[in-house]
Amino acid sequence: MEEQLAPEISVDQRLPWENYQSLIEAVSSSLALQEVIQRLADGVVKDLGYPACYVNLYHPEEDSLSIVGFAPRGKLLAAAEKMLRLQVDRVRFPFTPEKSSLYARIFRGEEFVIREYSELVSPQIPESVAHASQRVFGVRCILVVPLRTKEELLGVFLVGSAKEDFSGLERETLRAIARHASIAMEKALLYQNLERAKAEAEAMAEIAQDLSTSLDLRRTLRKISHYARKLCQADMSLVALYHKDHGYATITDSDGARTEVYQNLRIYPGRGIGGKVLETGRSWMTDDFLHDSRLSGDYQREAKAEGVRSVLAVPIMSQQEVAGILWVVNRSPSPFRPQHQRVLQKLAAQAGIAILNAKLFEESREALHRQKTLVEIVAAINSYHESQEILSVISRSAAEFCGGDAAAVFGLSEQGCLTLLGGYNLSPDFANWIEEAQISPEEAAISKAFISGFPVEVFDPSIEPVLSSKLLNLLRKEGLQTFITMSLARTGKTIGALSVFRRSLQHFGSEQINLLNTLSQHAAVALERNFLYREMKDRNDRLALLGEIAKGLASSLDSELIYRSLIEKLVPLLHFQGVYLYLFQGENDCFLIRSLYQEQSLPSLQAERTMLAAETPASIAFFARKPFLVKDTRQSDLALLNELKELGAAGITSVLYVPILAEENPLGVLAFTATDSPGFHRPQIALLNDLSPYLALALKNARLYSDLKQTMNQLNRAQEQVMQAEKLKVLGEMASGVAHDFNNLLATILVRAEIMERCSTDPQVQEWARVIQKTALDGAETVRRLRSFYRQVEEDERISLDLNQLILEAIHRTEPKWKDEAQASGIVIQFETQLAPLGPILGNPGELHNVFINLIFNAIEALPQGGKITISTSLRDQGSPAEAVEVAITDNGVGMSEQVLRQAFDPFFTTKGPNGSGLGLPVSRGIIERHGGEISIRSAPGIGTTVLVRLPSSTAPLQKKKKDQPLFDLPPLRILVIEDEQELAQGLQKMLTLLGHQVDLASGGQEGLHLFAEKRYDLVFTDLGMPDLTGIEVARSLCASSPLTPVLLITGWGDQLDPNQLRKEIGIRAVIPKPFRMGDILQAIQECFLPPS
Repeated sequence: MEEQLAPEISVDQRLPWENYQSLIEAVSSSLALQEVIQRLADGVVKDLGYPACYVNLYHPEEDSLSIVGFAPRGKLLAAAEKMLRLQVDRVRFPFTPEKSSLYARIFRGEEFVIREYSELVSPQIPESVAHASQRVFGVRCILVVPLRTKEELLGVFLVGSAKEDFSGLERETLRAIARHASIAMEKALLYQNLERAKAEAEAMAEIAQDLSTSLDLRRTLRKISHYARKLCQADMSLVALYHKDHGYATITDSDGARTEVYQNLRIYPGRGIGGKVLETGRSWMTDDFLHDSRLSGDYQREAKAEGVRSVLAVPIMSQQEVAGILWVVNRSPSPFRPQHQRVLQKLAAQAGIAILNAKLFEESREALHRQKTLVEIVAAINSYHESQEILSVISRSAAEFCGGDAAAVFGLSEQGCLTLLGGYNLSPDFANWIEEAQISPEEAAISKAFISGFPVEVFDPSIEPVLSSKLLNLLRKEGLQTFITMSLARTGKTIGALSVFRRSLQHFGSEQINLLNTLSQHAAVALERNFLYREMKDRNDRLALLGEIAKGLASSLDSELIYRSLIEKLVPLLHFQGVYLYLFQGENDCFLIRSLYQEQSLPSLQAERTMLAAETPASIAFFARKPFLVKDTRQSDLALLNELKELGAAGITSVLYVPILAEENPLGVLAFTATDSPGFHRPQIALLNDLSPYLALALKNARLYSDLKQTMNQLNRAQEQVMQAEKLKVLGEMASGVAHDFNNLLATILVRAEIMERCSTDPQVQEWARVIQKTALDGAETVRRLRSFYRQVEEDERISLDLNQLILEAIHRTEPKWKDEAQASGIVIQFETQLAPLGPILGNPGELHNVFINLIFNAIEALPQGGKITISTSLRDQGSPAEAVEVAITDNGVGMSEQVLRQAFDPFFTTKGPNGSGLGLPVSRGIIERHGGEISIRSAPGIGTTVLVRLPSSTAPLQKKKKDQPLFDLPPLRILVIEDEQELAQGLQKMLTLLGHQVDLASGGQEGLHLFAEKRYDLVFTDLGMPDLTGIEVARSLCASSPLTPVLLITGWGDQLDPNQLRKEIGIRAVIPKPFRMGDILQAIQECFLPPS
């Protein structure tokens, strides 16, 4: 047979383009995944002429492959095709640690050829099936090409060939086909997922609509069962409801069942897969229900009748308890996947909602019926005015409502014994028997309800030990076996008891007890309705008034507005003539008294004063925590107190003192005065006493709000300062990183410009050279200012300074601008100083000098039409640890808007256009804060600006200025310059040559050490940062070998180095920061060769 098939399955090496194109179009033209895969398999066999093709799909959730597409060649292979297709749904290739290298290579995305069929053999593929391709189809080798996107594996493409191997053209063609197929599969998967999500959404929407429009539980569960089967592509679905009281679930609905074996089947916890769900409250899944060892083996008969194989069951939860089970079932071994479990859990959640809705509806319907009946009874009770009629309705309704045979309403006589007020279905003599028996509450269980206020039930009075013989005899006469008693209480006061009797031994249920309790409450209200009506009316009026006043008090967080609102509400009601607030001052044991309201017709009392607690009746209300009324200021026992004398003299007859209580802690006292006696009555006193907590709460809230507002303002200011400091720090760190490179460039420019100025005789060139020098120095100053954001002022850089002198120097330095330039522009700027005597401060004179110069320049810029600048100094908090000096620089110029004021300290923010850098104020703020001070601005448009600078005082003595050393002539020196920047080195060489010295250059540390060893020099200049050796390392070597030879360090990091430390530890004579001028170099050389003093 193989010989006959061999010619038929040969492959045309030319692989016609039309067939290839046709295959690609067929694969790419479908969005159905199964169709895409089958077209791929069919096309490879039919269009390209290969004997066999398998397409496996990768399932990432299960980490496995399954055969989805398969195409043998020729009609003669139909039987073999049928045999193999029977295995398709069962074949899985799991990626497990035990898997063969073949599957590992697939997962890694490798393309390879299989020639040994033993590689295909696995527990899922028997040897007979693995060799069927060779035996039936004549396949000698298989090309395995993974189907994948850039990120993930989609499947694997296996093509069988009758030849020993695949040619390069074949491999390239099949790889191209695989790429097209991967794209088509990816689109199909996306479409499949989209369709599945759409189907799920439609199902959930339809179920949700059912839940919102219908309370038919069976209909909703039937629909959920239908969608469970549909969305999970299952053969059958089942729904069961769990009956907690009975301990089992009953299957209520099914979809796709062939028989009725599951109809109304009971599922017990722990039995079968549904029982596992009931027992654990978790989802369960099995691929083979009949042979799964985890299951109990129950319900086998039903499963066999329905042909059950794969099962997925999830719990239906309601109020965090298992309320039912939802299953899906396959009759084939096709397993359910996690995606099916997720869908089923969503449907189960909807089922849980349906069950809860149905339960709530049923409970609501029963409660509504009881409530309706109760309302009818209460309406009947309230329809009568005579007490006897009310009692008759109460007792009859209680018996009927609670399933009793008789009922009675009891009260207590003046002697404290039981008395029958009314009854239902009792003998006419029962009332007389009760009265004659003279039963005390201690003797009767009925009376215990009077005492405890709780329900009391007696079951079988003959064995009840708490019953007296008198009551037992009465119950026997009436034939009563069981009874329950409820107290009739009103606002904590028991006014009677309601009893319901049964003539059989039958307990009252909890629902009946609750109903009787409700009825007894309504009965108590009915019995006292007249009294309650009057009392409640008064109370409601008072509460309404309190609510209105409390609303007014709560509407404001300003204490003054609270007092005003209170008085406006109370004046028309209480007719008082004055209100005074007593705020207790605990530390002095006194009251601070304020007048809040006073009629104009009365003599004016002192608006605000202080009085000892012992001198005012307010202390009685304050410490007793309850109102205190002085009915007559002239006749009271306290009339000798000065306060009452003063009030009596002013025509005040009575005073009511009401404590302001906040959670029982008094804040103070309100005193209300009246010109009549007693002035205030009990309802008014009760109203003011009830109002006290509302007022206290409002005042407490107002105080808390005030404190919170103050704290928030402080927090906002602190937060703004922190944010600003962080901005400056980041800017400084950035500037520090580039400062060295800028300083090197500026040093080269400055040196060359000075040489140009000295060497040229052309005045124009000399002028240009001076402009270049000034520009380079300005650039160096900008770099220094940027770095000042980050650089901290060291303690040894600070000296004791006279701030007034520093300000006068700054004024003098800026005089050309505010005087000469201003006058040249036709405007006049007046300068005024108001300098108070100050103590010294500790600071860096150069930095502080720059701050005040910058602030003066800003003030000048704010006076485009001229004006006045005033600088004043003052001493603040003198003699305290917080003593400080304050400088105010004020101009009457254009001022700043609120927006500009908020951004004034932001780096690079400027209102000066291209002429401004936006660094002046941020740098000044950084300097002041590093000196432990503060800087702030007050400004308004059109009014002017005041900048306040506050610096801590110092006790250190003023430091005198150091005098510069006089220059002297030096003989020509042999100087070695070690610098890796060639342009800068040559410039420095030229500069030193102009000074009459002989200069050699070295481009690195090693070269410099070599020259020094050969020639020996009088002086050495070395750069700090060089590629081979640092300047520190060079200086350490030179100072060790020739201690008397001065070594000078030139660097772009000059202001970050400590010259004293370098001199002490290494021997470096001086540090010259870049950029430098010829004068800096000359001064440094002079200091190295100072003659003895």
